[in-house]
Amino acid sequence: MTISWNDEDDDPFELKMRNIQTFKNAFKLFPRRAKALKLR
Repeated sequence: MTISWNDEDDDPFELKMRNIQTFKNAFKLFPRRAKALKLR
């Protein structure tokens, strides 16, 4: 799974994940992405 986005400065970011645990941890590291995707 890959999640890509641009931040407020229009810098690109990309996270590649292999499993659900890594996916959950990614949103702990980037809580603003979780909020933007309306995740809890």
